[in-house]
Amino acid sequence: MQIRTRLTFQFGFLVSAILFLSFVAVYIFARWQWERDFENRLYDKAVTAATLLLKVEQVDSALLKVIDRAKRDYLFRENISIFDQTYTEIYTNNDTIDFRLSPPQLAKVEKLKRTTFVLEPFSVIGILFTHQQQDFIVIAGAIHREAHQNLKLLRNLLATTFLIWIAVVSLAGWMYAGRALKPIQRLMEDVQDITTTNLNKRLGGAEKPDEIGKLALIFNQMLERLENAFALQKTFVANVSHELRNPLTKVTSQLEVTLLRPRTPAEYQETIASVLDDIRELNQLTNTLLDLAKVTQGSAFTMSQLRLDEIVLDARQAVLSTDTQYSIRMDFDTMPEDTDRLRISGNAHLLKTAVSNLLENACKFSPDQRAAVRLDVVVGELRLLVTNVVSDGGKLSGERNRIFEPFYRIRGDIHTRGYGIGLSLVQRIVSIHKGKVQFSNSGNQVTFELSFPGC
Repeated sequence: MQIRTRLTFQFGFLVSAILFLSFVAVYIFARWQWERDFENRLYDKAVTAATLLLKVEQVDSALLKVIDRAKRDYLFRENISIFDQTYTEIYTNNDTIDFRLSPPQLAKVEKLKRTTFVLEPFSVIGILFTHQQQDFIVIAGAIHREAHQNLKLLRNLLATTFLIWIAVVSLAGWMYAGRALKPIQRLMEDVQDITTTNLNKRLGGAEKPDEIGKLALIFNQMLERLENAFALQKTFVANVSHELRNPLTKVTSQLEVTLLRPRTPAEYQETIASVLDDIRELNQLTNTLLDLAKVTQGSAFTMSQLRLDEIVLDARQAVLSTDTQYSIRMDFDTMPEDTDRLRISGNAHLLKTAVSNLLENACKFSPDQRAAVRLDVVVGELRLLVTNVVSDGGKLSGERNRIFEPFYRIRGDIHTRGYGIGLSLVQRIVSIHKGKVQFSNSGNQVTFELSFPGC
């Protein structure tokens, strides 16, 4: 069922329920009011009849009957009966009607002094009338024909009005729902027009403060993220193709040149060694890309309690083993006596990869191939600072907003071996561990700070 139909049904049901309850209340109130008025008329007639019969000496039963029948407000099938203390009937104005009240019922009137009885189709009231210290029971009853006719007319009127209002409310609800959903319809049409070729298109109405405007704003923010993701994907594919092409081109070129003419065994060995270096470079790039893909896809990693100082030491040893010219100075002077404060919840392989990438970058881009590492422990947090000196800190400061992008390399560092993936990988690994990575520099001194929540 469409939203417009559902809204129309719900709106119609709600208004119909309110109208139905209102009409029922009107009907009940009208019936109660008419019954009350009729009861008061019967009461007045009963009191008048008892007063004339018992208090006026000139009026006897025969004359009272004549007076009752001569009244202009004579009720349909009216009957007024008067009983003495022995429950003996001493007067009735209509011999053809007998309410046949039992002694217990008459006793009830005597006790309550005023009560009503339901003797279909009659409405009957009984009152206690006292005269000269004697109690008399007066019973007055009649058929409220006017009320029955009026109630029937009122029922028909209310039912007809209810059906008319149902039709009006349904039509109004349908039109109102269509008007209310019109902005959503435009929003749907705009969304359908957006494809992968025009992700730069945005939805209209985002400036409005209502819920539709907020929805359009959320869609626009999502489209912006999608556009950035598609752009990043295209750039990623282009960069991967470029990085993979370089070693493959070198391998192909070397092999083709070697096959141009016969070579000496030494020349063949030299070519094979060069090709092997290129293949190792290609293998390293592939492994790095696989690591980046794993952390980007949000794969589930096994977490355990680890000591961050041990991770740093393992990463330092791994980096130093790749190049004997590297030098990494450790500063653990501020380490706490309680080694449990050095523990974090994380994945050992990922953390070692992140720290290794930072240490390797620090040594690789430093003119003297030196780096320094300091581990600080503060309340609820562990901070790892990796510092090195670069040849041009101002150039790095100007590109600080892009250094964490995949495959981005600082201008002027194209001769430094690398792929521009390391810092992006570091950032995503730190994010998985609910930490933060920050970059700062003072002159030519560059510092990367990793902060992790402590256990």
